[in-house]
Amino acid sequence: MQSQNEPPLRPHWAVIFTIVSCPIGLVLAITAHYLLYIPWPKSLGWWAVMAYLGTAFPWSSLEWPTKNAAIRGHNAFVIIAICVFVIATITGESYSEFPKWGTYTLIITAAIGYSVMGVCGARNFMKWLRGEINDDDQ
Repeated sequence: MQSQNEPPLRPHWAVIFTIVSCPIGLVLAITAHYLLYIPWPKSLGWWAVMAYLGTAFPWSSLEWPTKNAAIRGHNAFVIIAICVFVIATITGESYSEFPKWGTYTLIITAAIGYSVMGVCGARNFMKWLRGEINDDDQ
């Protein structure tokens, strides 16, 4: 078990995750377009979401407070998403489409919840560029 004195992730691993996740996601987006006939905007849109998460989470995981904040943002999104699905299931009619209010709620909640991860990741990335976080002293 990892102690609170050790960092949850070292900067070189955040760089590796970023370098690996973005090209792999692009290859998967191109493959989805050509093999599964997914339109380019949808395919590249999902790649952008994957690239954001594949970049923001490793960089937000360099320090315990920022990692915990990113996880709390994700957990808040999951809790609200479950509540929206339960309410939509209870209040919806049989075989009706998912309500627009539920879709908008999920989009807004995801943007808010995962922006916490992006802000924490950007702060840690800037700290790493300034030399405040490095592999040697951790």
